[in-house]
Amino acid sequence: MGTEWPETAFPLDRARVQAAHLSLRDMPARDTPFSPGAGWLDKAFGPDPVDLAGVPEFQHWTSSHMPMRWAALRVLTAAYPRGSCEDLRLAGPVTLDKGVIRVWPGDVHIDGNLVLDRKARVVVLGTLTVTGALIAPPYGYSLVGARAITCRDGVSAGEILAAESVTCPGTFLLSRDTHTAMAPLFTGGTLVDYMWPARFTHIDVTTRVTGGLDRIDHAAAERALGVHGDHLDDLFAAALLRT
Repeated sequence: MGTEWPETAFPLDRARVQAAHLSLRDMPARDTPFSPGAGWLDKAFGPDPVDLAGVPEFQHWTSSHMPMRWAALRVLTAAYPRGSCEDLRLAGPVTLDKGVIRVWPGDVHIDGNLVLDRKARVVVLGTLTVTGALIAPPYGYSLVGARAITCRDGVSAGEILAAESVTCPGTFLLSRDTHTAMAPLFTGGTLVDYMWPARFTHIDVTTRVTGGLDRIDHAAAERALGVHGDHLDDLFAAALLRT
């Protein structure tokens, strides 16, 4: 049995977020893939961001298109720098049920697997470290966002957003044509985004199987993942859970 990720409120300090936004607004394009324009703060967080961990506020934040969500994550990580917030350590497996929202201002370290159900959403303003597998549902929306994400292996059909980097020394599967993934850097062993290429600015991996809906190489994805069948995300998630 693992431990439960505690439910905590996350009231946004609007002045702090505004200052971080101003500090990043004029950065060169190479340093920030998306630069929000006028009125961005209200568009991203709403006029009264009481609690980002609350359903209405989080729904407002995720109602915009994905690059704006990435930009909001980038601003949040600048507003809450490393060392300014308490860290959270959990014994895995950690399971987040359908619709659960968890926001943590510091680092989160999970010793084991992190498993999300549909519409479960996680935002970590420090580094999210998963010593086991990060498993998001192959069907239905989910979101994992952090300053940096590190996991042994991973699979997701939802959103994977990192303000700085994603590191996966094993194998990470971004499945189906509905996922969105964005980070300045992805490093690791094997990246399989064979149905829809991820939006990582720089990729440094040993093996990559990519493509798009018009050039899916299912056989190459099977070989890279070590599973065979019609629903590779289900099969690979099951294999990760067994290990």
